[in-house]
Amino acid sequence: MTAGARADDLPPVLNDKRSASHFKKGIGYRFSPLTRIYRTEDDLEISATLDSLVLKGIAIVLGRRLNPSRSCYHLLGHGGAKAAVRDVVKNLARQSVGDAV
Repeated sequence: MTAGARADDLPPVLNDKRSASHFKKGIGYRFSPLTRIYRTEDDLEISATLDSLVLKGIAIVLGRRLNPSRSCYHLLGHGGAKAAVRDVVKNLARQSVGDAV
């Protein structure tokens, strides 16, 4: 666990004894290599389950500690796609034809 992060900041699934060993003070977590699956139409890279949980935990902790912009429409409570479209339409209406890049 990084300095400043508390165990109660982590989601419950990362607070269990099995996962806690990865977060001992002074010992970092190392991500596993991705598994690549080759397919005809495209390739897939798949991460280990614990890696996905660690990334989710990091996202949760950072989301609580950082103040995300109101322009991050994908976040809960920020309006979603409808708000994003409204904002684009509003800004396009303000921009004159001569200002277009």
